[in-house]
Amino acid sequence: MGFPFDRLAKILLNPAAPSELLETLYYVETLADEKYFDDLLTAARKLGCDTEKRTVEDLAMLLRLECPVVLERLHAEIYRNHNKHRVKRFESYFAAGEIRPMLDLTQDRLEHIEAELNHWAEENRRGIGMRVFTSRDAQAVWFMIRHGQPMKRENTVESDGSHGLTFYRPEKYDFMIYYPKEGELAMNVRTQKARTAYTQIFGRRLFDDAGYFSIGNTVKYTLNPLLKYGAASLMCWGTPGIDKIRLCEIQATRPGIKNHLEIHRADDLLTVDNENLPLSHRDSVPVKAKFQVAYADGRERIVTIEPPNIALYDRESDHEIIHAWLLERGFILNEPITIPFRGGLKHGMPQFILAIA
Repeated sequence: MGFPFDRLAKILLNPAAPSELLETLYYVETLADEKYFDDLLTAARKLGCDTEKRTVEDLAMLLRLECPVVLERLHAEIYRNHNKHRVKRFESYFAAGEIRPMLDLTQDRLEHIEAELNHWAEENRRGIGMRVFTSRDAQAVWFMIRHGQPMKRENTVESDGSHGLTFYRPEKYDFMIYYPKEGELAMNVRTQKARTAYTQIFGRRLFDDAGYFSIGNTVKYTLNPLLKYGAASLMCWGTPGIDKIRLCEIQATRPGIKNHLEIHRADDLLTVDNENLPLSHRDSVPVKAKFQVAYADGRERIVTIEPPNIALYDRESDHEIIHAWLLERGFILNEPITIPFRGGLKHGMPQFILAIA
């Protein structure tokens, strides 16, 4: 007798199917791939599970049954790596006062954060089920927050050809990066209301102060190095992994002129005819710059800096290396500018830079 796939399909298509069952099948189906076998095997061995003669599907199901949180963390890490291939927009918030050490990220503390996030999400019609996953690197702590979005309705075509309607809550992940040295919380979070809630909740639980992060008048980025140092501000020999950086777009406004925005684009703005550049006007104020970054491995991607606190990356994975370059070149405030001047360098700057400097 064969497996009753038709009966199973009816169960899974039933809106009343147990949510825990559907969630389990989602995690297992997502991770039951040969490319994740070694990760699943390592996780199962750490738990002391019997891994003899296990397929990748067996390991995924075993972890889901024995320790669901381990499988969820692995899924979150894979999701994060997948999302590194999507455009990311980060806004930064800083400690309002003296930078303090962050409290330990214990499981109990993370659960309290999740409980507060759930309370906020339910009040703001996002549902419950908020989860927080963390990871660390040399300079920062990463947070990935799984949550629901506002409900959506979509028209559907049913199996019998009739019209139907699906009412559901989409899943989404938010990303945050905390830099302990700078007291900075960089966030890829869609709405201002959510950003405010996150800063307050994480401030309260990780620093015993809901107002630890300033959510107003935050200034992180400046384009002044372009104005002051010209081509020297794009040097990248101090940042491993980057071969060359070019200024490919600049946007500027002029005080006193309503709704005025000047935009100029080129493959390399620092090598074109300077007389036609919008910043040739002394009173122009740069508000956005786009840089073409050539990485050592041959990749080329765009990074956009929009003062006071917004950075846009083609890939999330670019954030760490570009952050280091921005610090080194002085595009991030409250950090020393490390651009050395050599004889004759200023004479090689474009005219529009000299006009403002």
